[in-house]
Formats: sequence, C-alpha cells, structure tokens
Amino acid sequence: MHYETCPAERQPAFPLEAVAGNIFVFEPAKVEIEFTDAGKKLILRQNGAEYIFLKE
Repeated sequence: MHYETCPAERQPAFPLEAVAGNIFVFEPAKVEIEFTDAGKKLILRQNGAEYIFLKE
C-alpha cells in the first residue's frame, strides 16, 4: 500500500491510501479523491456528495 498525506485547513493532515493510480481514500472520514484529465480535474467524494475542482 502507498500512503500520502493531505493537509486540511485548521486540522492536522490526514493519511490517504492509494487504491488505484489516481484514486486515494481516507476511510475514517469516508473521503475519496480522484485525479483525472492529466491532473487538471480533482473529484472529491465524501458521504455521498461529489465536488469537482478544475485547474485553469
């Protein structure tokens, strides 16, 4: 398993587990982060909600 850490605003960083080449999860908070489109798109999924961030 490969782990990275993710900084959080006003909170300590949390570990992310790589479950695929472009998908990372943090199970305790039900967070999934997916990078797509050559790093220009980030999809954050948490508790059934989905948020899309685009790099301009």
